[in-house]
Amino acid sequence: MKKSILISMVLSVFILSSCEVGEETLSENQNKQNEIILTRITESHDFLYTLIDNYNSESDVQITLKEYPSSEQLTMAILGGEPIDIVYSGKTLDVSPLVSKGFFIDFSQYINEDEYVNSVIDAMKQDGKLYELPYDFDVESAIAKSDLWGEDTDTTFSHITEKSTNLGCWIPFDFTMDSYGFVSFIKSEFIDLENRTCNFNSKEFEEFILFMKEYYSSVKNLSNEQLYNEFKNDNMLMLATGFSSFDQLDYLERDIGAKVKFVGFPSEQNNYHIAVPRSTFSVAQNSLNKDTAVDFVKYCVSYDAYITTNPDGSEMIAHSFSLPINVKALEFCYNLSIQSNIYDIDETMLVSNREQLLSQINSVSAAARLSDDNIKDILNDELSAFFAGDKDVGTVSENIQSRCMLLLWEQYE
Repeated sequence: MKKSILISMVLSVFILSSCEVGEETLSENQNKQNEIILTRITESHDFLYTLIDNYNSESDVQITLKEYPSSEQLTMAILGGEPIDIVYSGKTLDVSPLVSKGFFIDFSQYINEDEYVNSVIDAMKQDGKLYELPYDFDVESAIAKSDLWGEDTDTTFSHITEKSTNLGCWIPFDFTMDSYGFVSFIKSEFIDLENRTCNFNSKEFEEFILFMKEYYSSVKNLSNEQLYNEFKNDNMLMLATGFSSFDQLDYLERDIGAKVKFVGFPSEQNNYHIAVPRSTFSVAQNSLNKDTAVDFVKYCVSYDAYITTNPDGSEMIAHSFSLPINVKALEFCYNLSIQSNIYDIDETMLVSNREQLLSQINSVSAAARLSDDNIKDILNDELSAFFAGDKDVGTVSENIQSRCMLLLWEQYE
């Protein structure tokens, strides 16, 4: 299980403190207080170079980049007791185990939350505290064709099953174990990393997997492209997908040839959609450079850090791979996508699509975390037996519950 800790941190970037408390002299401490060492694995985002250079040019405290060749070596440095100033983590890292050890500050005490997308900030909080400040994020949800879906607001499992049958859709939703939204939904809905617990032995989970079983045998051998085509041909009611820009709904409608709308993942909560942070920053509680570390993070998520000016004087997004967490930068992306209108669609539809996505952004239900494939392996193992008829729903839910609980306690002790 110890190796699973290391694997879970692939594509993560840590900024390790140069200020180690010990037998150092006063002059050594003073020198190290003028430097923050940023460490990361080599695959990580290159835009950090620009952010570091820009910040260093205006600051007495310098950010120095140090790279590790693998996540395992980087993780060993952390587990070996290295002091930490800042953690920059990619999409695949969940810092909850470190949060539970009290490693990080609560950003709420240092930032004006109104400068950022409130719904995503709220979804990122654990026990009311913000230990990770996202740099950018995606929104994962489900869409349906507007003419098929109508004005319905009920996305509970039983209603989706009935609705798809009435409409002649033989697949209600592409929630196979390899589908886009499956893992994110499971992680955010049934796993509580902060308290190292899960609720797979709940009525809601049993209803969810019974919903899946009814159609799984029909769709398990279909590729994502084939599922997409079933949706295009009105044989599938809902399609799970992720959105990282305001233009994506335009593309989908042009490719599908029909107007679509966000309806949310099938859930007893209705209109269930998820924020998925692509990258986040955290600051260590014991950093001797805490104020400067916070200042650097705030710079990275400021409007000026996201925007660059072209030679002709026009502005464009400089460093975000997805939707920026900064409200002003997000508004810039919204307006720029309308001005560019790269798919040349009707202006009314252009605005309508962006308002749809903005509405989903402002009302996300949860933030997806936990990048451990061991959880997915347990689900695949147990659910495959359930779908094949080898185990009943009660046995499977109890097995998943006990196996995941054991994993959570072993992995995050």
